Amino acid sequence: MINRRGFTLVELIVVIVVIAILATLATLGFNRYLEDGRDNRRTANATTIAEALEKYYDKNGEYPSCAAITAAGSIVTSSTLKGVDQSALLVPDADSSVTNSIKCGTNLTPGGTTNDFIQYVGDGSADCNGSGSCLSYTLRFRSEGDSSVSEITSRRTANIATSGAIKNLAATPVCFTGINLTWSSIANTTSYTLQRATDENFTANLSSSSPTTNSSSVTGLTPGTDYYFRVKPEGNGQSGVWSNVATTSPLELGAPTISATVNSTSQITTNWTTSANAGCGGSSTTYTVQRATNSAFSAGLASFAGQTGTSYVHTGLTVGQTYYFRVQGVTTGDTSNWSNTAATSTVPNAPTGLSASAASSTQFNLSWNASAGATSYVIRYGQNSNANSWSTTSTGTSLSFGGHAQGTQYWFQVFAVSGGVESSGSNIASATTPIDAPGAYNMGGSTDGTWVNGSSPVSCPSGTTAEFYWNANGGFWVQGTQHRNVGYYLNPGQGVTIQVATRCYKGSVYSGWTWSSNAYGYTRPGMNLWMSLGADGCSGGFCGRVVNSGWNNMCGTGSPTIYAHQYSAYTSWVADSSTGDSIRWKGASGAGVWVYYDNINIGCTSSSGAIQVPSAYKCTGCS
Repeated sequence: MINRRGFTLVELIVVIVVIAILATLATLGFNRYLEDGRDNRRTANATTIAEALEKYYDKNGEYPSCAAITAAGSIVTSSTLKGVDQSALLVPDADSSVTNSIKCGTNLTPGGTTNDFIQYVGDGSADCNGSGSCLSYTLRFRSEGDSSVSEITSRRTANIATSGAIKNLAATPVCFTGINLTWSSIANTTSYTLQRATDENFTANLSSSSPTTNSSSVTGLTPGTDYYFRVKPEGNGQSGVWSNVATTSPLELGAPTISATVNSTSQITTNWTTSANAGCGGSSTTYTVQRATNSAFSAGLASFAGQTGTSYVHTGLTVGQTYYFRVQGVTTGDTSNWSNTAATSTVPNAPTGLSASAASSTQFNLSWNASAGATSYVIRYGQNSNANSWSTTSTGTSLSFGGHAQGTQYWFQVFAVSGGVESSGSNIASATTPIDAPGAYNMGGSTDGTWVNGSSPVSCPSGTTAEFYWNANGGFWVQGTQHRNVGYYLNPGQGVTIQVATRCYKGSVYSGWTWSSNAYGYTRPGMNLWMSLGADGCSGGFCGRVVNSGWNNMCGTGSPTIYAHQYSAYTSWVADSSTGDSIRWKGASGAGVWVYYDNINIGCTSSSGAIQVPSAYKCTGCS
């Protein structure tokens, strides 16, 4: 018998559950089917886009930029990915307003279920992310089935060198520790490698940095040191070529130039120039002045830091002391080298007690009192009271020096010197050189028979004048500067001996007299008239004594006329010859009668004479 019974409630519930499970499984399977279809479409579209990108590379040697690949679908398919159906740019279920599902700059993450798109990842450079070009790419799309992200990468990578080379790297110093660098931007560069060194081979003190822009500011450098720079682009895992090498050095604070001026016996002012580059970048500069008593700045050192001006007055210094000065500039980031060294001395006191005396006809002796701190002395002298025509020096407090003019008054003044600085002058002293007497000499003498000539050969020192004193026959004859050469006229029968003394003088200064070592004498011949008595006799009734006369006819003339008288009877006659005469004169008793020859003139001279004629006798046969 058939036993019929219905489903229990439990069984009915079980059946319903099973049916529900089977229905769910059927629904899930269908949805999965639909997802797989959409994922296949995504893969197909991404592959189509990738193939089009490779064709773009074949033509352009690069891949399109983000701006180009994410433009409106119609633009992309007509200008960038030519020939691609616009539907290949869309993800499944794209909104009807969307014409291109490719995005750049938005990251597609795994596990997401919304905001479906195709991600275009370029080389990361600004040019690629902008409107330039890309060296490579990656296409990313997400699966609906497992929410994973798939990628298609470019088959090729463009060489970054094709983007260009840097040829204009420039380095500009910035004050004391920095250098600014600039260069041209290179496309597809994500960063740059910047190298710095202190040699052109980039082996010394090499350091590198990676700026992301086409400029860099390098700091912490050493002022005045030469630095060398080069840069190359980096992008998409590639390096470009090195740029030109740029070199410069950070500015350094220049060393000032110092000078020193003596003010007094205890004060010196130092002045210096402003350091080059002082105030760079608005920085303040001060100066440190050092003073010492030796050039090594190890003795008597005093420093004066923080000087904001360019001068400093040093007070309370030692009289006549030599001081040394230097200065350096100080600013943030640098201290200059020391300046030159300026040396000078405070003014020494003027010497005192100067005296001067003549040591010889050309030399003076000077002496004075020492001045504290003086290292030497300047002696100025001249032939007037200004005492400033010439100068000489001495390290002591006395001086004997020659070469001066004879018979000349000189004036002298002494100045103390310390470190090249002169004191005021001492008292002025004067002295006069004597004049040397002429040395031994022989005078010159000569005669022409009428004149006796003499001369003095003496030459006096330069600037002096010779004076002559002549004696004739042992007594004064003539004197004066005009009598270097003299002539003495002789009458017939006259003689003279001359001698000269000479001295030199200048103004009121005279040397002693020096007599010539010789004298010169000469006697001019005369008529030398003579008269003598001859024999008595008578002639023509005239009786008398013969008077003979004779003379030296030095004039060379003929027979002269003789003028004579006896008592008051005057007579004249022509002599027997040019050199003599005989004539009879009447005598008288006793001693006789004088006969006078008043004049016998032979032309150049004449003579007179007398003789006593004794009584004549009456001779036999006379009438």
